[in-house]
Amino acid sequence: MNGDLEVVKVEMQDDGKNVIVTIELHNKSERTLHAYADPRNIKYDPATRKLTVFLTDRETTDRVGGIFMRPNLRAVDPNGTTVVRLVLPRVLNRLKKSDQKTTSPEFEKLNIFEAETVEVHVAWSDRPFYSDPRPRKTPRTARQELVAWEKGLAVGTGRKTGTTGR
Repeated sequence: MNGDLEVVKVEMQDDGKNVIVTIELHNKSERTLHAYADPRNIKYDPATRKLTVFLTDRETTDRVGGIFMRPNLRAVDPNGTTVVRLVLPRVLNRLKKSDQKTTSPEFEKLNIFEAETVEVHVAWSDRPFYSDPRPRKTPRTARQELVAWEKGLAVGTGRKTGTTGR
């Protein structure tokens, strides 16, 4: 998706304790832009060894009874560049998909440190985020407000640059 914010460079490194994803963002506009600086969803495909990190709430859903935390945002100066550094655990646990009825949830481990490529989706806007205090006929959840706030999505890909530690 084209826009004023672009992902210039993406690198991934395994330091033996964490997977570190470094994202270099460039603002092509004449005004400050605001970009997500936190991952909101992570997907890993072991077959292709592709890690996808979503710094957007477009790929999430409203959870009943859960706690919603607002993302940290990073300002990117006009015609400037900034770096967002994500420190992820080497292994993620997720609920295992099952067609069978079970009495308790089952989990599966995803060894994201085995990823060879990484793709990032970074939401951004040309204004800081704040909740709209005005009453609405149809109230929005915090996630819906954030999705409506987004002006664009900058997407970039990169490769694992190396492994240190172990």
